[in-house]
Amino acid sequence: CFAGLELFRDGWSPSKRTTPLRDYAVVAVFCFLSVFLANASLGYIQYSTRVMVKCLKPLPTMALSRVMLGRERAAYGVWEYVGALVLGLGLATATLDGADFSGGEASLRLVLGASLAGLAILCDTFVSTFEQCTIFARETRPPPAELVLYTYAMA
Repeated sequence: CFAGLELFRDGWSPSKRTTPLRDYAVVAVFCFLSVFLANASLGYIQYSTRVMVKCLKPLPTMALSRVMLGRERAAYGVWEYVGALVLGLGLATATLDGADFSGGEASLRLVLGASLAGLAILCDTFVSTFEQCTIFARETRPPPAELVLYTYAMA
């Protein structure tokens, strides 16, 4: 609603849209999946565990941006990869510390919840990389309010 009002204030009209609706639909679907999977993971793991898993987002973001954007646009140094790996190992250790793997159901719940949270991170990573690769790579970039308006309207 407010995104539409901001666009109206700035004199924007749908005929000025520079991004195909297909791109907004892709963003909307993956945003929805990210939120849905993250919330579904809470049925199996605690919120604090989900937050720790979500902190691992730099790892898939770096990898996917390298694949989708190429070496030139996603240039990360060796120390940035090392830092992301150390972060991931530290968070994995903290997440698994004190986890009870003696019971089959408890460990299955942890694996299922962490998997759902991990899929949510992958969807979120895809959204940011896809936006950078397609929407914001255009010569005429859309206003942020346009992205919010169409994405939220579709999701």
